[in-house]
Amino acid sequence: MITYDKKKIFEEVLDNTNTHAILLTNPANMRYMAGFTGEGYVFISHEKSIVVTDSRYTIQAKKECKGFEVVEWGKTKYYQALLDAINEIIEKSRCKEFLLAIEDYEMTLNEFEKLKFFIEENISSKVKYIHLKDSISKYRQVKNEEELEIIREAEAIGDRAFSKLLKKIKKGMTEKQVAALIEYYLKEEGAEGFSFDTIAASGVHSAMPHAIPTDKKLEEGDFLTMDFGCLYKGYCSDMTRTIVIGKA
Repeated sequence: MITYDKKKIFEEVLDNTNTHAILLTNPANMRYMAGFTGEGYVFISHEKSIVVTDSRYTIQAKKECKGFEVVEWGKTKYYQALLDAINEIIEKSRCKEFLLAIEDYEMTLNEFEKLKFFIEENISSKVKYIHLKDSISKYRQVKNEEELEIIREAEAIGDRAFSKLLKKIKKGMTEKQVAALIEYYLKEEGAEGFSFDTIAASGVHSAMPHAIPTDKKLEEGDFLTMDFGCLYKGYCSDMTRTIVIGKA
């Protein structure tokens, strides 16, 4: 868990956006702000902080999200916890217009329409939706030393995986097998996931920067371009390497 003053960030975002509450749906922002790595949403206000998820993630959320109330949606509606929190704030503050900040860069139109319909059907006060834009991501852009060290380790995982791979690559292997080996070694070295789909492109395919690995076999004289990255404690690495099979 990264150590930084979450409460201070919450307060700053709420004050800067002049809102009563923030609804987070972006996975990276939910992890940064609440420590949550599952599926659901995060609700933050001056009064309370909630992580809403389903039964698959409740145990996980209670371990990850210190200082947050974890609410499980089961038989209740997806946004019921959000509705309860908004009504509670409205009742205490007696505001005539509730200001809810949403992640407009993340939320689809379909999701927004569902949210809006549910709120309008169940809340008598007027609700105004404020666009967060980059209000959260701008905090993530500035890394502290602890975060920088995690990024260094993410890159080091890639280095170690690549060193192992070099000992295994040989003629006759397919691009898919190379990509699978890269991902295996990344996981073996400590990765929790991958930054993006692994690329392994040989021969004529190596001219395509975003080629998808195929059943093409590595041949003598092929250039082999590999682009890969891992996810480590929520932070990504990215590495591109090109080698030659045999002699160019």
